[in-house]
Amino acid sequence: MKKGELFPVVDFIPEVGMKYGEMSKYKVRYNGEFRRPKAEEWFISGAIPEGYYTKNDFGYQYHIGELVEVKITEIIEIVKTF
Repeated sequence: MKKGELFPVVDFIPEVGMKYGEMSKYKVRYNGEFRRPKAEEWFISGAIPEGYYTKNDFGYQYHIGELVEVKITEIIEIVKTF
């Protein structure tokens, strides 16, 4: 896992009031920390890493992240015409 890497959100997003399935424009960005999450923080966990929100302090260590909104753009380049 690299600092700045983005992961999908699989939890309720209190900041924007959105639930699972409505949040493809939100990601959790890894901030480089590995420690016990504190209340109301985002962390990354799982065999396929995903972002989770915690309401309480946790007793185990996880990769810590922050919620970000992303804009996905697509660049199309024409390389040959017929």
